[in-house]
Amino acid sequence: MAIAEHDNVFIFVPNLIGYARIILALIAFWFMSTNYVISAWCYVTSALLDAVDGHAARAFNQSTRFGAMLDQLTDRCGTTGLLVTLAYFYPRYMFWFQLSIAIDVACHWLFMQTSVVVGRSSHKVNENFVMRLYYQKDILTFMCCVNELFYVCLYLLHFTYGPLIFGASLFKILAFLTGPFAVLKALISVMHAYVAGIDLAAVDVRERQEKRQKSEPVAGKKEEHFSVQKQLCRSTGDALIKGGCGAGAAKAGIAMKILSRLGSLVRYTVAYAAITHCTFEYIGDFVLCKGPSMEPTLYSDNVLLTERLSKHWRTYQPGDIIIAVSPINAGQYICKRIVAVSGEQVLTQKPIPIEAEYSVTKDGGSAAADKKKPVMTKDYVPRGYVWIEGDNKGNSSDSRYYGPIPVGLIRSRVLCRIWPLSEATGL
Repeated sequence: MAIAEHDNVFIFVPNLIGYARIILALIAFWFMSTNYVISAWCYVTSALLDAVDGHAARAFNQSTRFGAMLDQLTDRCGTTGLLVTLAYFYPRYMFWFQLSIAIDVACHWLFMQTSVVVGRSSHKVNENFVMRLYYQKDILTFMCCVNELFYVCLYLLHFTYGPLIFGASLFKILAFLTGPFAVLKALISVMHAYVAGIDLAAVDVRERQEKRQKSEPVAGKKEEHFSVQKQLCRSTGDALIKGGCGAGAAKAGIAMKILSRLGSLVRYTVAYAAITHCTFEYIGDFVLCKGPSMEPTLYSDNVLLTERLSKHWRTYQPGDIIIAVSPINAGQYICKRIVAVSGEQVLTQKPIPIEAEYSVTKDGGSAAADKKKPVMTKDYVPRGYVWIEGDNKGNSSDSRYYGPIPVGLIRSRVLCRIWPLSEATGL
């Protein structure tokens, strides 16, 4: 029995499957931080349906541009949602997850947009050898599956090790096996952007040539018109040219020079301001010390050179001096030394509260004086946190008061002291 065809694209079978994928992805997002079982099953099911809608489109002859765009957006948004969660679960590798999101979204969007501009019937049709090889059905399915499996395993490892095979976690084994393919897929995504950039530049060149060819007849007519004007102006005498025409042209030339120089000044000012901002925000800056908490290592009015790259490519180590946002006053920066990092145990002496120092016991003595031994406590630094203290233990408000601080509050790491010059040294 034949199925009657219709042109309502929104209710085509592959697009209905696409709507189901979106609903499953939203459910996965809702439970992603609380219930890994529901979230993982919904996310994996949504990802697997990506292969089903392609088969449905070919079986029912319902391949559409709307369906291709819906499928592409669902893939990108689903992966982005999972990567955002992974960046929250694994703050040490946040930069790499952010980079993965940027590559995945930007490169695929550019490739899809270029396919539309060039006028291809599908984004999977391309003359480039790498693209033709990648978009073969079996290869594409394999690469997408192992890429998603890698991120899903990282997600599950945050909650559980899963089944054990010869004493090793199945999720960890799968993550190690699929990790190289995830990196390869990211490189292929960059290749998408490269190929799309070449195709888009070719379109620009062709449009500029067509525009130039259309403007040539108009330019010929303008030249003929100007030659007539020139002859007419000559017939009225050289005085008119030198007097009226010459003065107006000179004034216009001066005005254009002034505007050109002002434009160049504004352009260079904006460029230098942007470079300066990016340098101080993402590479490093200078810090002026205030307060006695780091004495005798650092003193007030010392100027420090700091760097902000280490939080992306280097883990913080005990002994590092860092600049961080105060956990009790977001408008203040603090300079402290890292004593312990995630997973380490800290044995510290709790500082005596100020009110205890001045409290009086029943016999008239001091409560602090009655304590023969200082109070020593053990603390474990949780994941994503560091324990910081000042070198001047007796005059420093640090983790002994407010506990470990999140790594996200760290702004930079101190490299050296550059002022006073007589005390310049690495730290």
